[in-house]
Amino acid sequence: MNREYHKWYSHNLGQEMAIVVFGRSGQPYIVFPTSSGRFFDFENNGMVYAAERF
Repeated sequence: MNREYHKWYSHNLGQEMAIVVFGRSGQPYIVFPTSSGRFFDFENNGMVYAAERF
């Protein structure tokens, strides 16, 4: 599966922001981390594999 990492500086938030994009086709989904989580938690907890068929 395709995996792309993107990072940029947000002047509004005053910090760097990072996202990971998985796949190239299929239904797009946006997943937000929990309040104390990080952007990579979805992947590290095996959810990319679990959502792969969607």
